[in-house]
Amino acid sequence: IVIVAGGLGTRFNELSVFPKILLPTSTHNSILNEIQDSFCDYTGTMSLIINDKFYDMVDNYIKVNGIKNINLIKSTKINGSLNSIMDVYSELPKKNVLFIWSDLIFDKETSTFILDTCERTDKDYIIFCYENGQYRYNLTDDLVFEANVKNGNIPGIYYINNFEYVYNNLNKLQKKDNLDLLDFIINDFEHTDSKLEKQIIEKLTEYRDLDTYIDILKNHKRELTQTRFFNKLIIDKENKIVTKQAIHPDYYNIIDREVAWYKFI
Repeated sequence: IVIVAGGLGTRFNELSVFPKILLPTSTHNSILNEIQDSFCDYTGTMSLIINDKFYDMVDNYIKVNGIKNINLIKSTKINGSLNSIMDVYSELPKKNVLFIWSDLIFDKETSTFILDTCERTDKDYIIFCYENGQYRYNLTDDLVFEANVKNGNIPGIYYINNFEYVYNNLNKLQKKDNLDLLDFIINDFEHTDSKLEKQIIEKLTEYRDLDTYIDILKNHKRELTQTRFFNKLIIDKENKIVTKQAIHPDYYNIIDREVAWYKFI
């Protein structure tokens, strides 16, 4: 499994100072934790492609929280998902690769279905589709791609049998910038004898942008003392005192700046 988080999170506006994958969810300390939990039965190593702007922050998060079986990979390309992925080709698996965009979350039943489908397929590609989405591309039951639509069904879950083949045939693409992994799959399927399979998933949570993220969280009552992983919060209602404290030395500087801000105000 390769989780693709190579972008800058610009659709999250002011929250884009953090990598999206470290933002808390309604049930987990981070999107990364929720992704891992949804694939808890997966026994292989999960690779995570992260933009170099956020690499140190995510690396620290993994170390502080003792997260295992994550192969963190730094990408320097932001001009399309295919370019981000190919920038780190040497560090990725070459056969039977499942690429998942980092803002997609599945329940365990769906993740099991996805993995079982990949395990049994004899096709070159599987595109997992979500019919209730609003995506740029649509894949029909007749395996015809429709581009630039408003209610497409392709959220970003792709199985590739032979990733080395993709790398060796990139020159077949006329376009070079802002390439999506899907662009290669479409081109290869339409111009070669490669075999493609469409599969439908019924349930999907997507942290698409800031508004969607807020909508997902606002109906869930969170614990008042829940903070980001490097802080703790103590609420003393009797004395009306709230104490916020950094619990890891790498983040003392953030608390120091916060205190300085309050003093300035």
